[in-house]
Amino acid sequence: MPPFVRRFIQQKKLPIPYLIPVRRNCLSGSGRKNECHSNSYALAKRFGGEAINGYSISVLVKNHKFESIYFTDHTVWKTPENRLVDVTAHNFSEKSLGLFAPVSSLLDKTFIFPSFHITPDYLRTGLMVDFGHSKLNSIVRETLKVKETSVSPSRSMLLIPASRMTPELFTIPWDKFTESELADLYETANFSLPSTATGKYWNEIIRTNNNREV
Repeated sequence: MPPFVRRFIQQKKLPIPYLIPVRRNCLSGSGRKNECHSNSYALAKRFGGEAINGYSISVLVKNHKFESIYFTDHTVWKTPENRLVDVTAHNFSEKSLGLFAPVSSLLDKTFIFPSFHITPDYLRTGLMVDFGHSKLNSIVRETLKVKETSVSPSRSMLLIPASRMTPELFTIPWDKFTESELADLYETANFSLPSTATGKYWNEIIRTNNNREV
């Protein structure tokens, strides 16, 4: 990880990232794209362990130089053996390991932290930030008097000066998941591959009591 990112993590009091395995070619490595919360929570509820929320960190290199670093709100599965594994990244990464900075249990999470990306000259250009909720983005935009810029036809991000991105903005208080929301996470979960242990698919497994399916 480049020095400017290490300095940023220390200054903003962000958690230290770790390399964790990306599962693939098995049931727990075939969760739906963009459904990391649901994938991880469903596996934890069905097989044990815990869904851990934090940052997935992606490094973009161009012409052998660090171009930008993406910090994305992400959830992974802590297995019953106490190992963190990414059960969703197979959808967008061919790597066997990924950088993840754990923040809290998904069930205990009482705050929102933003997704953002930074470049080597972020002190001059600022950070591109998305709080994941349009209403919250609007509140931060109006409070800080910052600009909003389009990064794709369906997504906008806030451009916030590095000096204005205080540690408090990385943990904005928010309600915990309700029982209804957790039920939705579990019910919408699906995995495309069968268990390597039994050959059963997810919809078959959730109708049984055997926990040796992953």
